[in-house]
Amino acid sequence: MYPETPRETASPDFDPATGELPEGFNRQPDWRQLKAGDRVVIRSPSHAPAAGTIDAAADDGSILWLLPDDGSTRKIYCRSDHEEIWAFAKAQ
Repeated sequence: MYPETPRETASPDFDPATGELPEGFNRQPDWRQLKAGDRVVIRSPSHAPAAGTIDAAADDGSILWLLPDDGSTRKIYCRSDHEEIWAFAKAQ
């Protein structure tokens, strides 16, 4: 069993009912830049938007595992499914 990434809530809350992204989220077309612990919102052509923390991501950017903010079990997302990732820009 892999250790679970802590669920961080330091970024603004995302309201899936409105689908509006809070300030500070930017589209991340290159999934290779995403790392465990990053806060994201995932928009999909076939599913409701999901917000959460990345638990793990493939080095080649092909897949990622999300720990949803709603407390449900982690979910896998595949780049080939045309998911759109919006990542919270961390302060430098």
